[in-house]
Amino acid sequence: MKFLTVILIGAVLSLFSAGGAAAEEARATHKESDSRRSALVVDGRTYDPQSARFEMIVVTEDWVQEKKQWVYGQAPHVMLSLEIMVDERSGEDGALAPDCGIVPIRPLPALVSLPDMVFDEKAASFEAYYGNDAPELTANVFRIIGFPAPDRVRLQWSARYEEKGRLRFDGIVPFDGIRMQVKAPADAERLLRVAWPALDLSKVKRHDGKWTEYPGDIPADRRRWLNVTFTLK
Repeated sequence: MKFLTVILIGAVLSLFSAGGAAAEEARATHKESDSRRSALVVDGRTYDPQSARFEMIVVTEDWVQEKKQWVYGQAPHVMLSLEIMVDERSGEDGALAPDCGIVPIRPLPALVSLPDMVFDEKAASFEAYYGNDAPELTANVFRIIGFPAPDRVRLQWSARYEEKGRLRFDGIVPFDGIRMQVKAPADAERLLRVAWPALDLSKVKRHDGKWTEYPGDIPADRRRWLNVTFTLK
């Protein structure tokens, strides 16, 4: 997936790809039922996606061009992303595999109010594509309809590509929780409150994952990160 590279580095996002063996097993168990409740329509043709993945990530580190360095904890914010795998060709150059990364311009509302919010290109920054090495998607409109279960979310997304191409997704997909990386355990709730002030922390449960250490030339203060997830109760 092509992410919003002005604020993210691939090494950080790669840590959010699994969510543990238990999460993988749960996703496999529900994969078939989720696909039956999801539909992707492209230029009038309906597809039953092989899988779809939705993420909420609290970005805790940003590149500050003026300083030419990464700055931690000063402007945490929430990023949303959706990846859709249509069939076994998804991922090949030019094949249909829609994805989008979304950074809302304003902080998110409370969970109960999310269905009232419409993310269009006036309310959020989008980076969205038809697939790998494929046309960019424009006129994006994205909605979180609701959470039918703590680990499931219903989404609607529509977009256009090239001159007349149209795409629409409506479905229930797995949701592993709100993910973030922090340099110290005490930073997690503090930065989450800054990134999402309206979120009621009594409605979520914290899970601390493993510490990850990056090798190589990464500066010492950016090498060690704690993976934290907040799931819905």
